[in-house]
Amino acid sequence: MRDLLGFFVVFFGVMGGVNMGEILEAVAVAQPEASAQVQGERRTTWAEFERRSRGLARFLVGQGLERQDKVAQYLYNSPEYLESMAACVRASFVPVNTNYRYREAELLYLWDNADVVGVMFQGCFAERIEGLRGKLPKIR
Repeated sequence: MRDLLGFFVVFFGVMGGVNMGEILEAVAVAQPEASAQVQGERRTTWAEFERRSRGLARFLVGQGLERQDKVAQYLYNSPEYLESMAACVRASFVPVNTNYRYREAELLYLWDNADVVGVMFQGCFAERIEGLRGKLPKIR
């Protein structure tokens, strides 16, 4: 699988005008049942990865986010993190990596400075995010 992904990166890199979302899609079409992600006993195929990241990208666009909008990923190291990054690439958003250890002051500084308009986060961070909503008016 690694060889196939490497081929697509090199081939499309030479071709130009192709983004990483298209490369991920091509891999999913070529080997839909191959493992894309493994976390412990949890396995995600390329077809599942494609479906989940594409669905997330559509959802964000449906929320009014536009090309080149900044979207923060406030997630643990998990399959969801990679899916959120792929969703950003697909929709031409700018992903803003956010360390899950950051607290309120750091989050406020980073997201305000980066002009973040959307945040993808795991449910365990919901209370912290809710406390920031009024302080970051750009975030929808």
